[in-house]
Amino acid sequence: MIGKFNKFTEKTSNTKLDYYSKKHSAEELKIIFDKTKSMMAFFEEKSGIKYYQPTYSQIIIIGEHYQEMSGLSVLKSTCGGLALKNGTETNLISHELAHQWWGNRITCKT
Repeated sequence: MIGKFNKFTEKTSNTKLDYYSKKHSAEELKIIFDKTKSMMAFFEEKSGIKYYQPTYSQIIIIGEHYQEMSGLSVLKSTCGGLALKNGTETNLISHELAHQWWGNRITCKT
C-alpha cells in the first residue's frame, strides 16, 4: 500500500469501478466520477469494443501529474475540485478513460 486513500466503488454490468483520493471524501468521489459509467458506455459504443478488464480505477493525487495505464488513470489534484464546482468539468477524466481504447487497445494501422 502506498498510503491511505478515501475510496468509493460502484459497478457497471461487467466492471468494478474504484475511485480514490486522499483529499476528497467517498461522497465527493461519487460526485467527481459520476459520469464515468456513461463515458465508458459511450467509448464502448463508438469503438465497438467492450471494456476488457474486470476493474477500472481512477486516482486523484496531489500534484500536477496525470497518466493512464491499462485499467488505471492517475489524475492531477485540480481535477476533483473542478468537477465538484462544475459537473461538466470532466474533460481530463474522459480523456484518460478514452486511452483504455485508443492507445491501449486500438492503435493506428500505419
